[in-house]
Amino acid sequence: MRRRVALGAASLIILLCLIHAIQDPMLVQVSDGPLGPIGIPSPFRDRNPETEGLHFLKDLGTDRCQRSLELLGLSEATRESMCAKERQYPPDHYRLQNRSDSVDQVQLIYRWAMAKSKDNSGVCVLHLRRERGRDWRVYAYDREY
Repeated sequence: MRRRVALGAASLIILLCLIHAIQDPMLVQVSDGPLGPIGIPSPFRDRNPETEGLHFLKDLGTDRCQRSLELLGLSEATRESMCAKERQYPPDHYRLQNRSDSVDQVQLIYRWAMAKSKDNSGVCVLHLRRERGRDWRVYAYDREY
């Protein structure tokens, strides 16, 4: 009898954890880490915003930088300045650090690093919005240099 109760309780806990994992893009979030917010992503999350965000970040290191930033509505001077910084400090690695979702919007926080200099790393933040019901598009971008 006790074994059945324990098994039932364990099953209920596992079921609740699975429901939480399916509903939330991050399984665990710690907001006061020394490197900023840190989280463990859910394996069940919609990865489309992350895919679009990484495409955007990688485009910033190419000749498509101006065009990518133009879509954000930035002035030409701001775009030129940001693209110059992206060329000067080109990250070669991005790692998702945290994610927060709301209705049709996602905020992605990436940790970036440069292979040339182990001391040169930082955080960049992308804000994406769902357009036309399916497609995710970056509408805001910020990066520490």
